[in-house]
Order: sequence, then C-alpha cells, then structure tokens
Amino acid sequence: MTNIALVVLDTLRKDAFDEHFDWLPGQRFENAWSTSHWTVPAHASLFTGKIPSEANVHAKDFYYDENVPTLPAKLGEKYTAYVYTANPNISPQFGATKDFDEVVGDLRLSAMAGDVLNWDRFIQEHLNDGPSRYLKALRECFFSDVNTLKSLKYGLNLKLDDMNIGGTGNQSGEKFLNDIRETTFSDNSFVFMNLMEAHAPYNPPEKYGAPDVSMEGLRYTFGEGGDPKAVREAYDASVRYLSDLYSEIFNELQKDFDTIVTVSDHGELLGEHGGWEHLYGIYPELSHIPLVVSGDPIGLEDGVVNLQDIHDAIVDEADSRTEAPVEYHGLNERNRIGAENKGVTVPDYMEKTYVGVATADGYAYESFDDAIVSDGVPDAEALIEKYQFTLTEGNTSVSNEVEQHLKDLGYA
Repeated sequence: MTNIALVVLDTLRKDAFDEHFDWLPGQRFENAWSTSHWTVPAHASLFTGKIPSEANVHAKDFYYDENVPTLPAKLGEKYTAYVYTANPNISPQFGATKDFDEVVGDLRLSAMAGDVLNWDRFIQEHLNDGPSRYLKALRECFFSDVNTLKSLKYGLNLKLDDMNIGGTGNQSGEKFLNDIRETTFSDNSFVFMNLMEAHAPYNPPEKYGAPDVSMEGLRYTFGEGGDPKAVREAYDASVRYLSDLYSEIFNELQKDFDTIVTVSDHGELLGEHGGWEHLYGIYPELSHIPLVVSGDPIGLEDGVVNLQDIHDAIVDEADSRTEAPVEYHGLNERNRIGAENKGVTVPDYMEKTYVGVATADGYAYESFDDAIVSDGVPDAEALIEKYQFTLTEGNTSVSNEVEQHLKDLGYA
C-alpha cells in the first residue's frame, strides 16, 4: 500500500492553472472534466464514484446517505484518512466527512457544530452597541445554550485571526500547511484537502495586490454592480497566492506521500457568457478542470477523464472512459432567496436541468436557450439525450451557523 493525497484546488480554472502552476511536476491530463459546475455535486463524484444525480447529492439534496460508503471507507480499515477543509459544503454537517478518521477545519468551520457561539453573527447584530457588545457576547457565552469554554476560545482565536496575529489571516490553507508540518503520517495514510484560496471573495494577502472587490455572482449576472476588470485582477491575484501556498504544501506532502493527485472541482466564470462565479450553466470555463498526478501512478489512462475516474483509480477500480457527462441541477433555494433579498430576479430557466458531455473530439452542452453547443462532437444531440437525468429531491436545510458561512462564500 502507499500513502495517497488528493488535493482539490477549489474554483481553479484550467487556463489559470496553466498560467500559474507550471512548477507542479507529474502527469498532466489535458482532457479532464468535472461532473458539475460547483462544489457539492463535484465532490459527491469524487467521494462516491457516481455522477451526482446517481449519488443523490446535488442542489436539491446536500446530504450524504449514511449507508453509502465514501472514498476513505472504500480504502479499507488499513488506511488512516484525514480531511482538511474550510468549505462548509465539505463538512460533517452534510455527512461529507463521515468516513474520515480525522477532520481538520479552519476557525469558522469549527464553530458550525452548533454548540459554539456564532461570534460573527452576534457582532453583526450588535454593531451599533459599541464596545459593550463584547460584554454582551461574554454573557451569551456563559448563560446561553452553548459550550462556554469552546465559545470563549473560538471568540479569542477569531479576533486574533482577524487581526492577522501569527500571520495566518483568514487563509485556511496556511493553517493546513502548519498542521501538515507538525503531523507524522504513518504508512497507509490518505489525505483529502480542499483549498479555498481561489474562491470568492478573492481576498489574498495584501502583497498580491488584489483590488478590493465585493463578489456577488448572481447580482453581477442578472443585476448591476461590480467592476469586471477589478474582479478578474482579484481572481488572478488569488490564484497566484494559491499557487505559492500550494507549492509549500506540496513540498511538505512529498515527504510522506507516494502519490499526490491535484485537481480542481470546477472553474469560474469571469464575465464569459454574461455570467460570474460558478452557479450559471455548465460552460467549458466551469467544467474543464486541471488534473495532475505526481509521484507513483494510480491507473488513470491518458484521455477523457472525470472526477469519478479519480475516485475509481484511488480505490483501484480504474477503467477507460470515452464520454464524460456533466450535470446542471438548477439553483438551491437559498441561492434564489439570497438573490431576491438583494433585489435580483433570477430567471426561471435557471431552475431547469441541463447536460454536457466531453469526448476526445470536444465538448457539447445544453445552453440556457435550449440550444446544443458543440465543439466538434459528432452526434452531439444524441449524446446529450443519452445522459438526460432526473433528480430526487431531499434535504437542503442547514443550521444558522452553516447558513452564515455559506453566505460568506456567496452560496446564500
């Protein structure tokens, strides 16, 4: 057995990867594809080996079935599985981490369990109270239905983090880097890591020179606001920071891991097709992803590959693929409500399902005007019809703590 690390560079476009990650060694797969356009369904394919509609984890159901094993469980008891995540969509709250032995999260993710005072929300609700709000927060820690010590510790660490004491700022990847440096990984270790540094709000350290932008994808797409040039510059600065940070993480992982798989879960729209961020369609800027296998190979064949194949290769069930389907499931309810609360009307066509398919010849996909756009794919219409799907709706409810974290990332 070997030690395996699977690292998702969240929201990293293929062209941005090609520009800024030339330092990364290994086998590059130029025809790699996501199975959807955003985090929840994409990771469902990575973790289960299924297309999102089959895994039943998508915009209409966020929760993993407790009885369905995910990737670390399939590796077997001989492996110790670690998950590093600052992404609320990849968290214990939705069951995404249920089969991992150890979960390492950032400060705000640790407060999502519900027994810790949500300092972010409390302070926002008491901004006009002046310094007395901190005394009120302390009273909440001692007398409300929360864990007092955990809440006090979280509040202190959050304040130090916001003040950038220790140099970590709000960048979770720095915390993960320090944790990896201090961890002794035994034989048969599996690490999954999700790095959010390229994700909105595009806020890298000051030295990267990112303009100050307020990124709200649906409002920019269907309403007003935003400076397109500044948004693109801020995204590029975030990617440059991610590249530098991941270079350090990668060097640490190389010391203990035989195979390191680096991939993105989806891309990002930066004004193409009139859209922003990654809730708008299954355009190639969203579905075409970077993929590199460094160190020992894991059985992925060079050609058309997708996130399902990475799962299968890690559990030694890899097979060749000629077609890679991509699914769009519509918006979840919080996306629509969040947009409406900001005065943005989201068109009904955003609630339909759409299909894309990648082959060795190119990529074909359904657009929002019900046309099939094909980049050299023979019989594209028949291929699209082959992968039509239906969704089973389920649970999309979340706690107030998760809701706040999702809002910070533009998901609500």
